[in-house]
Order: sequence, then structure tokens, then C-alpha cells
Amino acid sequence: MNLLSNNLLRYLTESEKLLVLSKPILYNDLINKEYTKYYNNNLIDLDYIIGLFEGNGNINVYLTKNTTNSLRIKMYFNISQDKSILEEIQQYFNCGNIYNINNIYRYDVKSIMDIKNKIILKLINYDIELNIKLYK
Repeated sequence: MNLLSNNLLRYLTESEKLLVLSKPILYNDLINKEYTKYYNNNLIDLDYIIGLFEGNGNINVYLTKNTTNSLRIKMYFNISQDKSILEEIQQYFNCGNIYNINNIYRYDVKSIMDIKNKIILKLINYDIELNIKLYK
């Protein structure tokens, strides 16, 4: 079985004997050596990001009262994944930071304006479950 996505062909079975990323790699070489992952920045798209978000992401909303008893809202958007993929997501949205917490990489956006204007506006057109968690 092979997948073709944006001119990138990936062979998924041993019988194909070849995996094509940015350059051909023989299957036997692939299983006997460790390779750097090859990514083309043009390949990441919103469909891919949404898949990652649905599996490993969420939006957290925190409501707290400050000293004057007025309501304060904090919002966080995050996805956990490989660092190189998170760097591409960070470039795609042009906001947020990447953190390494106990060897787990997480892309976080903490600015409510960035979450609203750069992320939710793009996600809202898709039929997805946003995984929004409300904390009081």
C-alpha cells in the first residue's frame, strides 16, 4: 500500500522495499540504520494539524476572580507531538512556543488574541470536536 500526498509518496509495506521521503532509502537500510526525519515545510497543512489536535491537543479555559472580584479569563491551546512537527505548526500559525516537559514536546499558545484570530478562526470551518476544557 502506498500513500500519495502533495507529491510525497510513502510506501508502507516491506514488500514495496522502498520508502520515499525527500530522497529514496532502501527498506533494508531503513531498518538497519537510524535516519533523520525529512520534512518539507510545504507539506504541513490544516488537515494534518487538525488530526494532531484531535488526537493530542486541547484548548483549556480558566476562569478566576482577581482581587477586585472581577472575572479573569486565561486560555491555552496546546498539541503534544515530535519537536520537528511542532516547529512546523508554530511556523504555520506564526505564534506560540514549544516546551520540553519530561521529554515530551508541547506546542503552547497562551495569547487569547492569537488563539482566537490565528487558530480558532482556521479550525472553526472544520467539523471537529474542539476539546475545550473549562476550569473555574
